Amino acid sequence: MALLLFIKSQRKKNIRWTQRGHFEARGNLAPVPDPDLGEIRMQNVTPKLSRTPGSIRHAGPRLGEHTELILREWLDIKPEELTILECNGVI
Repeated sequence: MALLLFIKSQRKKNIRWTQRGHFEARGNLAPVPDPDLGEIRMQNVTPKLSRTPGSIRHAGPRLGEHTELILREWLDIKPEELTILECNGVI
């Protein structure tokens, strides 16, 4: 909750510069869907290259979205150990 309040306060501060017309005209800000915040505007890919244009796929992973994958595949933790960690509130 505190993070969302912080983000909202920062968003209010940033509204002034994001409303300047030249940012829109250059396509510097891109609308990106976020599962928690709805649609947010992020800095777009720069520079814009005609033959290899970049794109934004998502705003970023949700908190804990890849925890199980990292514990299993990178740290080699067994499924039984994961269950114990979940039951104890560790993850």
